[in-house]
Amino acid sequence: MYRILIVENDDAIRAGLMTALDYDALGFQPMAAGGFTEGLRLSKALQPEVVLVDAHLDGDRGAELIRQLTVLCPGTIPCVLLPAEEFVRMRTFMRAGARDYLLQPVDWKALLDFLRWVLAEGIPSADPVASGEPETDPVLGVSHESLSRSTQKLISLIRTSYREALNLTELAATLGMSSKYIGRVFLKETGMRFSDYLMAWRMREARHLIQNSREKISVIAKLVGYSQPNTFYTHFRNYYGISPGALRSETPEEKQEAENAQLISL
Repeated sequence: MYRILIVENDDAIRAGLMTALDYDALGFQPMAAGGFTEGLRLSKALQPEVVLVDAHLDGDRGAELIRQLTVLCPGTIPCVLLPAEEFVRMRTFMRAGARDYLLQPVDWKALLDFLRWVLAEGIPSADPVASGEPETDPVLGVSHESLSRSTQKLISLIRTSYREALNLTELAATLGMSSKYIGRVFLKETGMRFSDYLMAWRMREARHLIQNSREKISVIAKLVGYSQPNTFYTHFRNYYGISPGALRSETPEEKQEAENAQLISL
């Protein structure tokens, strides 16, 4: 689990930022500090991966905090929270060491895009559970290290955001790339279209939930990104050769046979 520290004087804004997103689902643990001194202390003690800094922290000490973070917390990614009407001051904060900015009042989609970017690019290991060994992609069956950086980024975004309505154009824009280019590279390297990989990942997550929870199938469909249960049922049956309900009612022996058949078909 990564750590994101929100350093903001205003109690209401700080509370809003703390609850704005489902940080846990993204792999982040949110923490808060109400001022410069507390923010610096927590940063040094916890070494968070991301720090959101109020530009007017304790008057006008936001840039000072960012400068100290770059020295004391070299692995931390500082992001300044800047009032829109003061955008001309952006150069000051970028020179201090800010890696990005969010205009206030903060647009939650912009915050989400920033954290996706952090996962895909800013943190050396984009997967919080990655070990020292090369990670094998469970859908592709190949090491992530054998894939280009752009393909790794796209896979990371899919894995953290598959519950949402995703499309390649929006994800490419988040990465600052052309959707045609990244889609072509992804297909060449993986042998799969973006949409096929997204469906495969959703099917994998759905199967896990069906076999390891008692949640209703219709609820699981929504949890893995399907707004229409009928589409989920069709995709699941076509992918695994069995309906979601039938999979849940299988005996352990039948489940193993189905898994073996799926491995043979890949």
